[in-house]
Amino acid sequence: MMWMLPVSVPAHCSLVLFSAVLFGVTIAFQPQRRLAFSIRQQPVVGRYRYQKHRCSDFSFSLLSETQSEFSATDGQDDFYNDYDSYGSENSATFRQHRNDYGDLVIINQDATVATKTASMTNNQSFLPQTARKRPPTEHGCLRPGTVVQIEVGDLSLARKAWKKRRRSGSPLLVPCSILSVDRLSMVRWNLLFLLEKFGRPVEASASSSAFKRDAADAIEISLASLARNYRSFLKSSLQRQVDALGFASSQELMTSLFNEKVQKAYGVLLDERTDELRDQSMLYLTAPISRRKAQGRTANAPMMQFRLPRDGDHGDIDTLTHTGYVRSLVQASNDDKTETRDYSYLPLSAALRVSRKEDLESGRIVEGSILSAAVFSYDVIGDGGSPLLTLTIDPRTVRDNLKYKDRNRVLLPRPAVLLGELKMGDGPFTAKVVEMKKGQAMVDFGVGRQIPGMQGSEKVLATLRYKDALEFVDGRPSSQKDRMNSFIEDDDDDDDDDDDVEQLIAATIEDLDILDEEEDDWDVEIDDTIDIDDEEADNGESEKLAESVDALLALRQDAYVEEDEVEEDISHLFEIDSNGNLMYKDPETGELSALEEEDEFFEMSGEKDDENFGNDIMEDEDNDDDGCSENSDESGDVDEDISDDEMSRLFVQNEDGSISFCDPETGETLDVKEGDEEYQDMLTMKSLIDEYLPKKQNAETKLEKNNPGLPRTTNTSQKRPRLQRKIIDVGDHVKVFVLDTSKELRVTTNPLVKGLKPKEIKKEEESHKKLSRLRMQIGGNLGNVLSLKGQKVNGLVKAASKSGNWVYVQPIWSKDLPVGIGRLISEELQDISAGDYVECLFDGIDYDRGQLALQVVQKLDDDAVSRKKFEKPTKKPLDINVRSVARKRKRKSKSGSKEDTVGRSSAARGSSKSHPTT
Repeated sequence: MMWMLPVSVPAHCSLVLFSAVLFGVTIAFQPQRRLAFSIRQQPVVGRYRYQKHRCSDFSFSLLSETQSEFSATDGQDDFYNDYDSYGSENSATFRQHRNDYGDLVIINQDATVATKTASMTNNQSFLPQTARKRPPTEHGCLRPGTVVQIEVGDLSLARKAWKKRRRSGSPLLVPCSILSVDRLSMVRWNLLFLLEKFGRPVEASASSSAFKRDAADAIEISLASLARNYRSFLKSSLQRQVDALGFASSQELMTSLFNEKVQKAYGVLLDERTDELRDQSMLYLTAPISRRKAQGRTANAPMMQFRLPRDGDHGDIDTLTHTGYVRSLVQASNDDKTETRDYSYLPLSAALRVSRKEDLESGRIVEGSILSAAVFSYDVIGDGGSPLLTLTIDPRTVRDNLKYKDRNRVLLPRPAVLLGELKMGDGPFTAKVVEMKKGQAMVDFGVGRQIPGMQGSEKVLATLRYKDALEFVDGRPSSQKDRMNSFIEDDDDDDDDDDDVEQLIAATIEDLDILDEEEDDWDVEIDDTIDIDDEEADNGESEKLAESVDALLALRQDAYVEEDEVEEDISHLFEIDSNGNLMYKDPETGELSALEEEDEFFEMSGEKDDENFGNDIMEDEDNDDDGCSENSDESGDVDEDISDDEMSRLFVQNEDGSISFCDPETGETLDVKEGDEEYQDMLTMKSLIDEYLPKKQNAETKLEKNNPGLPRTTNTSQKRPRLQRKIIDVGDHVKVFVLDTSKELRVTTNPLVKGLKPKEIKKEEESHKKLSRLRMQIGGNLGNVLSLKGQKVNGLVKAASKSGNWVYVQPIWSKDLPVGIGRLISEELQDISAGDYVECLFDGIDYDRGQLALQVVQKLDDDAVSRKKFEKPTKKPLDINVRSVARKRKRKSKSGSKEDTVGRSSAARGSSKSHPTT
């Protein structure tokens, strides 16, 4: 066997043979490499889906002397990265791996440093030279509310938006062109679209989510599925958006797009969970909506085509330019009579929804103007069979006309209590004040509400109105029976004095002097009240208040005031020295003397404004000392309230007919004999005090016991639990009670509502409103009515009650008094009907109904009506300041003409808090 054949080889061939042998020896000593591969097609615009064992154009470049032909690498590295491994211009590097579909592919890294730097701003560095001949396009799903930039077209081509019906006020549709859209906003809407279209039902084993684990009512999608469907359906890459928007990774992009604020606004949840298959954490986007509803919402979504902006386009690097086309699903029939559904690109028509009067005629919209508009609606065949996208410049109309419910809600994983389980009176709950609004505050105490048609719960904030923020002044009430009285406590602090007997001596003799000049016109004013009409309007607020005061307080005898009393201006007798002391100048001698606060002249000084002399007299009475009171302490101070016993000891009639007056401040006794100037005043006040003492109150109690079915009237001297306004601020924690759940969740801090029924609370609120209205009708103070208790008045019966033993009476002595409740004190009055005239007694206020309380004494016949209908009352309510009478008496008995003049001038200016001298 011949193992060697002598061959004649030319010299140049021997060199080639030597090189081949040397190459083979070199290969033999190199490590083994995996050379098996498949070919991956070059990225072509519009065709990004890969199939197994199929490829398109590819080419190999010349080999480098220092690199092998193939560089095989395993892993999931994306072919858009690792630009630093590129070789020289004539070299090529291939990487072998399997993609997400399981295909074995070879990635051709044919790129140079020049390719890396060219067109980096347009994100085309990852594309081969053949692919960059055509700019890449993307698709964006524009939902109602997405903001785009538009250019207004020809206004003469505008047409009405509505159909033939209701075309009178129809808005107009003006043609326009869509210029660009913000890339960040488009990516967010695209991800939400992919969630609804490709989202899977939530698995029961998922651990961290705010929704209940029901596969039919919640969907979710992972970040890996979002990236895969973004490439396959939207013909783009999620990594491209990451690079274009300047984020480091897709996780950072998702966290920025769906931050906490966006999650609350769109009603979705972005959380991180561990993938059991891959044993790694993964971001999941979840929405509380069933898959069937989600698929329906994505059926007719407009998929518009966009490209990168070019020179001269309206937009910047953060925007995408519209190509004028929209991708639409078109159904077609084949030869075999089968229908196919393919995507095709159709020209998109766009119109701007405007108002003729507000937009066109005002010049707000002009041809060629570039505006920001929001997507309003999309119709596949709206423009004569072509797709039509309607936009609006008023985003509020978009929100009002959405066909799906607003998803602006705060998700609550585990609510402390459900809204449907709450009822009126529940509590207390510890709530946190989260927001302050006009007239109310929003509080949160963990209330959740089931999302209608979806799975999961949303947070519900409760409303705490400022008038419902109340607290006790002196702690909790001592008895359960005081609940209702405390709940209807009046708002104004001025009504606190209505419960005191001292309200009966609220005015001074000097105050009554002002009304003397109006007494002559009393009959004329009463004549104006003959024609009673509920809808009669007054001439003004001041005139109405003056008439009310005249009718309520000016009813007194003529002998109350001295007719010869004259007012004098004595302000020139007072001056202030260099040390700031108040000096009094004697009008006869001219001597100056310093005045102390205890001096009676100090009240006329400039230390106080003149308007302070006309303040509420109750403050003067409360701050004075009462020397006659049994409750006096060692310092001479007394309690603010005057008991009935103390009141009865103020005036004592002696056997000789004289009256002894005990000064409540000093404890001294002043005797007034018959014929003295103040005797008539003292006698009148004593008779009025005797009339209002417990003898009368016992008679009223006996009457109520004999008639248990009569309406309740509140005893003004009874102490009731007091409520005051509670000051709240953002961040405070308060105890709240449920007040209403019908229309909205309303709460209150008033603990008296606990255990009450809805009817009781509603009744108290209505009576409270009536009391407020009654207070305004009588001049702003319920004490004006309480001061008339026991006075006789004639009235007209408006109607008779069908459920109780009372009638509705309109007092006819003053048109300012509203209709009151008249109790029938005897069975003989049962035949009273509407239109009859009756004689009544004022009995205070019926707090249950928020109306005046009257007692019907008798029915008046026609002759009695003509005589008594407008008869002037003969008695004056007890509203005289007894201390001012005592001061006046002592000043006249102690001093001469000079002191008498000063005393009369002081009385004319009003009472004060000064202590009278002995």
